[in-house]
Amino acid sequence: MTASWRAALYRDPIALWRDAAERSTGSTRPLVNLGTLLAHAGRLGEARAALEEAVRRDGSDGEARERLAAVGVLAETGELLKRERHHEKTGSR
Repeated sequence: MTASWRAALYRDPIALWRDAAERSTGSTRPLVNLGTLLAHAGRLGEARAALEEAVRRDGSDGEARERLAAVGVLAETGELLKRERHHEKTGSR
């Protein structure tokens, strides 16, 4: 790993935690952090995948399960909002 590549990782938290998750095959912490950052960035599908992997690695990780559930709620809420906007534009329900 070159110094410039490492410096680029530290400027992008998502890239940093993605790299950590790829390097750490047993720990859930990098995946939970990655999933959380992806969710905050609105990348819910990627967030769900990272958090699902964390839960798969350790089903007793309560934080991973809670954040996965929160991402599910965000995704469902987003879908509801999209449907509402579509209905408002078309006048249908």
